[in-house]
Amino acid sequence: MLLDGGAAYAGALALHAVSEAGAPRWTFPLGAELVGPPAVDLAGRLFVALADGRVLALRDAGDRAEPIWSLRVEPAPSGAPVVGPGGALFVPSGA
Repeated sequence: MLLDGGAAYAGALALHAVSEAGAPRWTFPLGAELVGPPAVDLAGRLFVALADGRVLALRDAGDRAEPIWSLRVEPAPSGAPVVGPGGALFVPSGA
């Protein structure tokens, strides 16, 4: 689970956004299992790593998630993405 800006983000085969009050805001189907919690950068973009080898960037548009980009990595991600210095995105992969 990730808490950011009054919202909580969690999921397994879909990413769910929940308001600070606990009300559902949106659900974004992922098509594969998350391999760790999402990450968020200073611009508010969400990053998720999936067991099928994809890394997705999403924007929380309030009532829905909007895809920004999708990237396939090999070997598949093995852990949660991390936003590093300068906004660099790191995704662990491999065994």
